[in-house]
Amino acid sequence: MVNPDTILPHGPSQLAWCHHNIESQWKANLELTALGEEAAKGVDPTLRRTFGAVVRGEGLEAISDTMLRSAKPATSWSVRIVR
Repeated sequence: MVNPDTILPHGPSQLAWCHHNIESQWKANLELTALGEEAAKGVDPTLRRTFGAVVRGEGLEAISDTMLRSAKPATSWSVRIVR
């Protein structure tokens, strides 16, 4: 199963996204490897988990929810990705 990420509204100089697992292949993967009985012993470690990242950089500006650009000409940039 593939579920889309959520693109969050951009800030002045940053982009952000997240992903929330609304379903999981954990049990099916255990069954495919002949470990199906193990699913009853534990809790799905990926179901309902949320993760994402924020991408920001000095001298960069967000021009959309998915694109950063240099605010002025430069020869180098420092980008920080926080997850």
